[in-house]
Amino acid sequence: MAPEYAARTRYTDGRSYDRHRETSFRHRLIGRKEQAALAEFLSEVPEGGLVLDVACGTGKGLRVILDRNRRGIGLDISEAMLARAREKLAGEGMLAGLLCGEAEHLPFADRTFDAVCAFRLLRHLPDPVRARVLSELARVSRGPVIVDAHHSLSLEHAFNRFLSLFRGRKRRKHRRKALSTEGLRAELAAAGLELREMRFVARFWLDECILLAQKS
Repeated sequence: MAPEYAARTRYTDGRSYDRHRETSFRHRLIGRKEQAALAEFLSEVPEGGLVLDVACGTGKGLRVILDRNRRGIGLDISEAMLARAREKLAGEGMLAGLLCGEAEHLPFADRTFDAVCAFRLLRHLPDPVRARVLSELARVSRGPVIVDAHHSLSLEHAFNRFLSLFRGRKRRKHRRKALSTEGLRAELAAAGLELREMRFVARFWLDECILLAQKS
């Protein structure tokens, strides 16, 4: 039985999710950085290559993939998010599928994809699930794996740690995980991945960073 965590059932309205992402300055900034990094990393994938977007949400990453003439498959645990993605991507010839499924048990054979990306996913996962998901991303890719993470060297992380001193034990336990560069390297290595490049959304300010990894 899959472990329970909030993100498994949290996202029930794709339109509201899009509105929140579009009206929040922080989320718009992160989204622009994610999309720019993904577009650049896709240059390593041949035209017509197959790319998997895990936790694809309402299809923002898939839009980048399809616009660059790569075939895309999206997977998400929320049917509501997938329904919104289907609306937004209807008629796209390069869209190879939108599937409901769990990131920790990807329904694909080893090395199926030319690249795999997963944005805004790892932050939601308890440690054992997080490790399993990274291993699954590595397993199904024969090319780069692109994820985002939280870095501990940032004012945002320091501020959140300070605030946690005044929160209850339950809220402290579930604060998002932030790691040093070496910690992120070790986490990827445990999944059979090697960190090639790290990009900060706003270096030293926000804890968000984007990681490009490859099979080690």
